[in-house]
Amino acid sequence: MQHTPGLERACKAWNKEMLAALKERWHERLSWAECETLCGEMTALRASIVEQRGIKPPRKFCCNYQACHEMKPLDVSVRAVLFALEIAVAADTSKRVSLDRAWQKEQRRRKRQMAAPALASGATGADGTTCTASW
Repeated sequence: MQHTPGLERACKAWNKEMLAALKERWHERLSWAECETLCGEMTALRASIVEQRGIKPPRKFCCNYQACHEMKPLDVSVRAVLFALEIAVAADTSKRVSLDRAWQKEQRRRKRQMAAPALASGATGADGTTCTASW
């Protein structure tokens, strides 16, 4: 397998139990909604593992407060799942890239759907002007 910087980051956030659960739950026909549900489950699993093992979160120095604070880990994202699949199910890089492109396309479609009602209703800006943009 080729070295990918993103894959290295995904490895550090995923432990064996999470990879095993991902391998068990993943199938080729998983919808994006189901994939997002799976992300939530992986986030909860990671939180329970961290709690059970007493793993301390990383700390970061905050310039504003001049003190160190514990960092909250980000939720598991769809892209993180796609990178982890490369490890869990030994998927090839080309499969991950095609799934990643499909996910990006899905995100663009969702943004258009969310923007469409605002455009149709003639949403107004802060200055009171009506938005006349179109797709």
